[in-house]
Formats: sequence, C-alpha cells, structure tokens
Amino acid sequence: MGIMSFLVVSVIGLGLMLLLSIILMLILAGLQWHFTRIEKGNTAFIVRGDDMKAIWPNVGGHRMSSDEDLDGRRWLIRTDSDTKIRETFTRDMLPETRWLQNKLWDWFGIRFVSWFYPQVRVHKLKLDVTRLKEESRVETGKTLRERLEGDTETIYSLRFLVPRPMVIEGVELAGDNARINLLVLAIFRTVIPSLPIFYYKGRFFPLLDAGVKAGIINFCANYKFPVPVLDERGEPVFDKNGKTQLTRGESLTYELWLRLDKGVDSPIQKSLLGLNVGKDFYDSLVREKKTELVDHIKLLLGGKEPEEIPDAVKEKMPFGFIRQHGFALQSIEVIDWEAAEETKDLSSALRAKQTAFHKAKGVREEAYGRRDAVEAVGNADAARIGKMVEAVVRSLEAKGVLPDQIAEVIKSVFQAEQLKQIPNLQTLILGGAGTMAMVPTSMPIPPPPANP
Repeated sequence: MGIMSFLVVSVIGLGLMLLLSIILMLILAGLQWHFTRIEKGNTAFIVRGDDMKAIWPNVGGHRMSSDEDLDGRRWLIRTDSDTKIRETFTRDMLPETRWLQNKLWDWFGIRFVSWFYPQVRVHKLKLDVTRLKEESRVETGKTLRERLEGDTETIYSLRFLVPRPMVIEGVELAGDNARINLLVLAIFRTVIPSLPIFYYKGRFFPLLDAGVKAGIINFCANYKFPVPVLDERGEPVFDKNGKTQLTRGESLTYELWLRLDKGVDSPIQKSLLGLNVGKDFYDSLVREKKTELVDHIKLLLGGKEPEEIPDAVKEKMPFGFIRQHGFALQSIEVIDWEAAEETKDLSSALRAKQTAFHKAKGVREEAYGRRDAVEAVGNADAARIGKMVEAVVRSLEAKGVLPDQIAEVIKSVFQAEQLKQIPNLQTLILGGAGTMAMVPTSMPIPPPPANP
C-alpha cells in the first residue's frame, strides 16, 4: 500500500511538473525568451549577438531554399512537399532534442531558441509603417495624403505578404503632359528574408516606394492605349478575316487615363511585375545552375522568363525588386487619383464634356427606343394583317368567289383596320355610286358579297 501511494504521488508530481513546465515555456515564448511563437504567415530571425544565426519561416507551402544566390543568400521558395518544409525547418535543431522540439511545435506552436538568452534570441526591430485610414475616418475633400496615417510597430517576425499604400504625386502622362496624383496599394511577398531585415535594418519601405514610383512613371510615359481604328465614315475597321477589330496605340492622355483599367491584372500591374527580376540576374542564376531559385522566379512570373528592366527604372532599381530589396511585387492597384494642381482645369473640362456626352447619348437612346417601339408595332401589325389577308383569299377562292370580288373584300379589310384607329367608333356607313354599306370596325373580316 505504501509503494502504491508513493507511485501515485510520484506520477501526480511528475504530471504537475510537466504541466508547470509547459505553462512556463508558453509564458517564455510569449515574452520571446528562450522560446518563440511564430505567427502563421510570418518568418522569425534568430541572432547570436548581432549576427544572423537562423531563419525560421512559418509560411504555408514555403521553405528556405537549399541553394544560395550569387550574393550567398537563401530564398523563401514555394514547395508542395511537407516533408521538405519540415526538413528545412528542423535543419538546425540538435538531433538529441529534435523529437521533443517537433512535439512542442506540433502541439503548442512554440519552438526552443536557446538557453543563452539574450545572447541568442529572436531578432526584434521597429518598422515605420503606413496604413490606409478607414473610410469612415476620412473627411470629405481631404487630399490623397490625408487618407494615409503613419505608425511605428515592433515586430519579432516579418510578414510573408507585406501591404504598402503610398501616394505618388506629379506623374506625367505622355499624351498631353497632364499630371496626376495617385493613391496606390502595392502588396509585396517576401523572397529573400535576410535582405530587408539585416541589410536594410527594417528601413526598406522608402526603397520599395521609390521602385514603385519609378515603375509607374515609366508606364505613364511609354504605355500605348489601344484605340479602335475607324474609317472615313467613323466605322470600325476589321482585319482581313473580318473578326478582329483593328486598334492603334496612343500615348496616355488624361482622357485615356480615365478609361484605363487600374485594378488587379491591369496594364499597370502587368508592367510593374516585369520589374521583379532583371534578365541579367536571371541569366546568371541559370548559368550557375541555381535550379530552385530559377524555378521560383518562373513561378512568380507565371512561367515567363524576365525581360530587361527599362533604362528609366534602372536608375532607381538596377537589379529588380527581388535582388535589390528582397521582395517581389505581387499585385498593385490604383485606389484613387486626382488631377494635379496644374491639370485641374483640364479635368473639369473633361468632366463637363463627359457629362454632355452622356446626356446627349441618353437623348439619342430615348429616341431610338421610341423608333424601335413604333417599328416593332408596325411589323407586328403587318404580319397580323398579312396572315388575315392570306386566310381571306384562301377561304374565298375555295368558295369560287371571283378575283374582283375578293379584291373588294380585301379593301374592306384594310378600311376596317384603319377605322379601328378612330377612338369610340363602332360602325361606319360607307356609300358611293348609289350603294351603301355598314362596316363594323370591331370585325376584322366582313362577309363576302353574294355571287350575282
């Protein structure tokens, strides 16, 4: 009995110690001491002193590459293998504790960092961030810049997807030299995690802004808007097969800008996605047989190979977003825009022109509607009367009525149809050449005359 009691007490004691240990580890992970908790979709950085020790991503479907790029950096790449994700995640775990650490991660979402805190710790830094204000907090008449608000946040891990709203002012349109101010929302995805955190020390947002601005300025200066080709009569011109309408490219004007698609998958986004990787850098990775990195670039570009970065953009970003900043642009859309001060008169004139155009179009459509209605009624009446006449002719011919008499009957039918248009008319007495007839307007077919 004494031994049994001792065993029970021992088991209970061990259970309590285990529970207290787990609680303690959870508390330490929350404080980022000795243990860490990595949010889903984030990447944590472990440092020894001031040097990078490890990168731990918790991003679904992604792992750190085995290949290093030409600058000796590993990338966060896409993979469909859960086994490879776990292998790279546990790469720097001590073999003796790997089983226990895996269980801690699977059961509680925490991971052991080191006993030697703070010498070995989770890297922490401050970011100056910009956010869009909620619509309810934006007063009417505010400028684009007043729709943004700045803030500072302390982070222990970097997001995989990084949103960045920004205002780009004074963008010139090549077609008419109009200038516009843009409020855009760019979303970047992390590719080389060490670059923005350890090399730029978290001050990477102004660099991303500069790259986006250079890309949009280049787009507005060089994009050709497809305008339909018209002949001398103003009719669309088609190709030889008569199926595809021909277009010609025109430089952007303020009027064309109003018609331009500015959302996701717009020409703006397609142009700026080409700034993710420069062709020279891509070709060098191919030559060095960095297969993992080359495949990831193709994935980011939708299976396409990169093109040369335009000379106008190279001044601000010679190597592309990925190599230069560690991020790839995933999407960009223009949320709002306004005419710059020197273009406001043009904007007002175009609005007045568009208002007049749509008003005139409405008047034309109303007239077309009345015309179509009258035409439809006429066609219906013609079809109805035609069928009526055919029935009368067939009936009278079967009875042997002479053609002259049939013609008189048809004449009476048309008279009855015309008389039906006179309001409140029930019966009309027709006379002429000593004869008289009563025509009931409600009957479509009068009786045939008797044979002489």
